[in-house]
Amino acid sequence: MGNDVPTKDSVIGFRFKLGGATAVSAKFDDRSYKGSHYGHICMVRFTPKMIALND
Repeated sequence: MGNDVPTKDSVIGFRFKLGGATAVSAKFDDRSYKGSHYGHICMVRFTPKMIALND
């Protein structure tokens, strides 16, 4: 799922439950940003045993 939200400086929060899933991920993209592949800015991935932050 995705939303286009105009932003300059952001704090993003969400709640989730794994509910039997092996992982949950959230990512932040800016399609107009040309300094990365396809506008990828950052991503977080949660599993029962770890949290991974990708820049």
